[in-house]
Amino acid sequence: MAETRYHELLGIPSDVTDPDYYQLLLLDRAVSEGVKIEAAFKAQMTHLQHIENPKHKEFIEFLKGELKRARGVLADPPRRKDYDQELAKERDDELRK
Repeated sequence: MAETRYHELLGIPSDVTDPDYYQLLLLDRAVSEGVKIEAAFKAQMTHLQHIENPKHKEFIEFLKGELKRARGVLADPPRRKDYDQELAKERDDELRK
């Protein structure tokens, strides 16, 4: 399968074309500790900040915003619960197609 920019820049598996917040942070869905979420966020942000290729500059800025949103949602239990329900509904909708 062809490498995606998500794979190239964040190490997300190349078969994932539209990663969710867990995938962006390379987190297992069972992880709920704020410290682990923050560590995953910092690791991904640090990785992005060390990329100097101007080819991806705009996409890197987009990814930084997505990582911040991912951290905010996954570290906040009520928001995370809503997000998990949204993901479950999307999966159900996909299975019904």
